[in-house]
Amino acid sequence: MTRGKTILFGIAASMIGIAIGLYAAEVVFRFALLVPSIPESDAQFRQVVSDGWPRPVNPTKDPGTIRILGLADSFGVAGGDRNYHYRVEELLRERGYPVEVVNLSVPDYSIEHELELLRRFGDRFEPDVVLHAFFVGNDFALGEPESLNYRGIDVETRAGASSWLPHNLAVVRWLPRWRRAISEQRDRDEEIESGLGEGSFSHDTFLEIERVRLGACRRPQTEGPAWLGTTAVLDALGRTIGELHALHVIVVHPDQLQVEPALAAEVVSTFGLDPEAYDLALPQKFLHSYAASRKVHLIDLTPAFRERGREGGLFLPRDTHYNDVGNELAAEVIVDALEPLLAR
Repeated sequence: MTRGKTILFGIAASMIGIAIGLYAAEVVFRFALLVPSIPESDAQFRQVVSDGWPRPVNPTKDPGTIRILGLADSFGVAGGDRNYHYRVEELLRERGYPVEVVNLSVPDYSIEHELELLRRFGDRFEPDVVLHAFFVGNDFALGEPESLNYRGIDVETRAGASSWLPHNLAVVRWLPRWRRAISEQRDRDEEIESGLGEGSFSHDTFLEIERVRLGACRRPQTEGPAWLGTTAVLDALGRTIGELHALHVIVVHPDQLQVEPALAAEVVSTFGLDPEAYDLALPQKFLHSYAASRKVHLIDLTPAFRERGREGGLFLPRDTHYNDVGNELAAEVIVDALEPLLAR
């Protein structure tokens, strides 16, 4: 064998070895590591949802118990056992109501995910009230109802044989997102070391997140496809909750820039935006109109958060979620609004 053929043979063998290793990794990744974002079995439900509960919940409701089912994205779990869901339970019990909260909240869920989770698992918990959180920052953005994730990072997958093409492999699609997460972590750590202070995101990433979320406030929005799609999903949620014979209550969670004028001004200034092109109350106006037209109970946290949080103090640093003070305020507002409904 000539030297040229030997080199070509070596290259071909290496490429075959890489391909075999890549597809072996894909098989392990796809069938052993990836988890459906919306659980399909009891085991997956434990892994995705109930393993995060501060205590186990018996699906069978005790006689006389008022069961509140919490349905949200990461707002419904941020803060752990100090999350507003658990504080709602504690505050209502202090007022004499035999309440039990079952928290079906999952980080990174869209309202479509929440709808499908409710359809699959809601009836087993016999809810009397479904407390559905709507975060105006990103819940107008509808996503795929079915997805997979590993270590909290979603993976876009293709169906059928095309999913096995090299560029469609799940592990190949996951790696860039993982690298971005690592890069963001590095930037955040460097900022902390430089004295900027603790934060869940780097300063630039946090401002970019808020810039994107400001898009929900851009005029005019009410006839746009995102709003019409949101209406359809909320209607489906309402029908599903009706089938569960539960009371449907929407809780509106404001975005941080709607609460803190200084943050809104910084986002507008940083990205050179026209403030006249935005109405920070626009998402809430839509949701109030929707709730009134469907006769759905709505609890809007925005006024209380604007009153108490204009100078900050209700959100975690560069995070977008409530801190303990914010969770407590959310719970107090919810309890005050829920109590007359429970007393009927």
